[in-house]
Amino acid sequence: MLWVAFSGGRDSTVLLHALRDVPGVAATHIDHGLNADSAAWAWHCARVAADLGVGFEARRVCAAADGNREQAARRARYAAWRELLRPGDLLALAHHADDQAETRLWQLLTGREPGGMPVERRLGGGLLVRPMLGIRRAAITAYAEHHGLRWIEDPSNEDLSLDRNYIRAHILPRIEERFPNAVKRLARPRPAAAPVPLAASAVSTTTIEDWLRAAGLPVARAAVAQIRRQTSACRDRVPQVTVAPGIRAWRHADHWHLVRESAPLAAQPVAVGVCARIGSGALGWRRGGRGLPAGMRMTVRPRAGGERLRVDGRNLTKSVKALLHDAGVPPWRRPGWPLLFADDGTLVALPGLAVAEGAAVADGWQPQWTPFEDF
Repeated sequence: MLWVAFSGGRDSTVLLHALRDVPGVAATHIDHGLNADSAAWAWHCARVAADLGVGFEARRVCAAADGNREQAARRARYAAWRELLRPGDLLALAHHADDQAETRLWQLLTGREPGGMPVERRLGGGLLVRPMLGIRRAAITAYAEHHGLRWIEDPSNEDLSLDRNYIRAHILPRIEERFPNAVKRLARPRPAAAPVPLAASAVSTTTIEDWLRAAGLPVARAAVAQIRRQTSACRDRVPQVTVAPGIRAWRHADHWHLVRESAPLAAQPVAVGVCARIGSGALGWRRGGRGLPAGMRMTVRPRAGGERLRVDGRNLTKSVKALLHDAGVPPWRRPGWPLLFADDGTLVALPGLAVAEGAAVADGWQPQWTPFEDF
């Protein structure tokens, strides 16, 4: 399903209008309850969605009215989206090129790594995407006016006590006046390189900070100190440290690895020979040798604990836990590794690692499992 994060403002109105003919598209509106007109805004959004013929869902969240309201609202909003998204869902946000430039300037001026907003990232069971990051604000305004769209003007956008509003109103225009291509350069997507694991033997405050910055992550003093302490933990332990919301550093095989949390694996039907995206990876098939019979119907389920499998051709029965450990599967990937069960509830395969004796046939299909990148 394709969800459009719909605040009712100009940018999200344009995005929803542009995507209105996509099958299964729906708008989701988050009411933070921080403005006296928020109920009227939700009504407006529902009316616009109805006029465009798309589905609509509104959610009310509780964001603290004191302290940093922007941060509180963002946390509440993302929590609602995580709960909303199911495996395979997309959530489209209306951030554009000028937003990206403002974000990078804000990050630079406040001492953060100026990595900007990613084009896409995992969120809950689905994927958050920003399809308009390459489009300038002026083009979006022109589209809205050309199509006669109606939108809400949030008065908080005029509050110059907020850093991003100040950058938008006073800093970016002066920069662009002097350097005409500055916004285009600041908004350019930066390819995200998969972070290299950090060797435990090389751990120091400096190397940890450099490692986190290279991945575009915040450098929190407490997290850095905890990684240093946990580096000396016993070798049979697998410590983990939260370094950012939804991102942890895991120590495994004498290295630290950055891992983004993934949604729990959900049960779903599959058929032998049919490739499928499942949870945090892709199920594929290889023909030849001993494997499962073509067309066999099965169910993918997550581990519940205690499962055992008699491995075809090896004359032994082992626990799934032991099979994953013996294969060197990193501990953060084990909970999401799919198990294939026959209709009678019998475990018939651990994709990529083993097929059960009694289920395998000659010239069958061997299930393969390819986890997505950890970060």
